[in-house]
Amino acid sequence: MNITMYAPLSGDAVRGWDFAGDPTLTASGEKVIPGETAAAGPNIPFGTRIYVEGMGWRTVNDRGRLIGPNDIDLAVETRQESLAFGKQQLLVILKLPDEED
Repeated sequence: MNITMYAPLSGDAVRGWDFAGDPTLTASGEKVIPGETAAAGPNIPFGTRIYVEGMGWRTVNDRGRLIGPNDIDLAVETRQESLAFGKQQLLVILKLPDEED
């Protein structure tokens, strides 16, 4: 999948790019937690756990107006970190909310 990063809690976050509305809350109403929160397209339900190659496990609790069905946007601490990461294609494993362990 196409992986990018966003930093809604960063002091230099850009409204409309890093967040819309309250930068501390996700589209699902959960708090943004850098290093844990992920945004995905509507094809991936809220609460889905995802494993991103080299990045570890995240939880999809957010959306974004430019996020397509093959895109994942990972919340990070700083805008600088998100820009340095750019866009990468990485393996993603999905664990849907209703799947058993």
